[in-house]
Amino acid sequence: MLRLPNKNEPISIILKLAGDTCNINCTYCFEKRKPYEKALIIKPDYIKRLLEISKGRIINIELHGGEPLIIGMEKMLEILNVLKTHDEKVNINIQTNGTLLNKQWIEFFIKEWPEISIGISLDGDMKANSFRIDYQENFITDKVEKTLKLLEDYEIEIGIIGVVTRNSLGRSQELLDYYSQFKSIKFIRFVPCLDYNVTADNNKFNKKIKELNPTNQGIPAWATTPLEYANFVNDLYDTWKTKGYYNNFLLEPIQSVINKYYGNHTKLCHFTEMKCSYVLTLYPDGRIGSCDELSMPESVVGHINTVENIHDLLHMQSNKLLRNDLNKVLEKCNTCTYKNQCGGGCLATRVRYQDTPFYEEYCQHRIQIIDYIYEDLLTVTN
Repeated sequence: MLRLPNKNEPISIILKLAGDTCNINCTYCFEKRKPYEKALIIKPDYIKRLLEISKGRIINIELHGGEPLIIGMEKMLEILNVLKTHDEKVNINIQTNGTLLNKQWIEFFIKEWPEISIGISLDGDMKANSFRIDYQENFITDKVEKTLKLLEDYEIEIGIIGVVTRNSLGRSQELLDYYSQFKSIKFIRFVPCLDYNVTADNNKFNKKIKELNPTNQGIPAWATTPLEYANFVNDLYDTWKTKGYYNNFLLEPIQSVINKYYGNHTKLCHFTEMKCSYVLTLYPDGRIGSCDELSMPESVVGHINTVENIHDLLHMQSNKLLRNDLNKVLEKCNTCTYKNQCGGGCLATRVRYQDTPFYEEYCQHRIQIIDYIYEDLLTVTN
């Protein structure tokens, strides 16, 4: 059963500052598959209203997009000033592709919100990062590398989200060798690209999607299967341990598996009971969704102009179908012997995998990762 937050628990709010508007055009972009009628920027009043109904709660804010920096400093300052009015603690993370993060932006954040956490999307070296391109199909890796070096100059530590595509498989050592060049990187989360039956209708600018996925059926040429991802993570663990990269950076999902083994807390929702019901996503047109990994408009739980309380949004009162779908996939966990170690994984992925050949494989891949790391930890502790 989906755990629902009580009135005292922190929640996460993802702000889609500019919707799907972005200065690059990644082949696997999930945001551009969502229905957006036109380009908009979130109104500060929308955020203010969301804070009003969240009084008394610690809030974790994710500045997201598209590309959040595309809104410019003036608009960003308006939004930060609104967030400063909240009556409880606000933690802010910004997830950016890194191409616009220059000296001016860095100094802006140092002045306006010095505690901000910066996350940069970078799948690895040129080969691994080759699905992240601009609208002229130029690679962007060199631009992101310059940003990482600039962050080093400011002694700012950052996290990385690396999407594991087919170009990453079998290359765990090469990727960790690559990331280790950048002293600013202290955390890397490797996210599997588990796309299935992807259509290109909402991204008419990316010809590569049609070339790599001409039938819109099955696994597109850039994606991985769950078990392929599990093999990648297990290789990653071996490299991280044997080459001593644990001195450079933490890795997810490896860190969460280790935390669970030792009975420690983990923040990654894939390994905890605090899942989609602890997340709200505010879109520029005022729609409020649950976790942004869920498909739209199926995950809409309200609109900023009509919402009366945060409880109804978090408990999905206006979208019982979504809540039932999430509960349905969690039912499978009740009889699983790995329930405590696994935590149920990503519910959005599991919902999309229903009635596909990979529904069972998703669970198998998590068991494979857990078994592999636990077996090694057992030898260490003994």
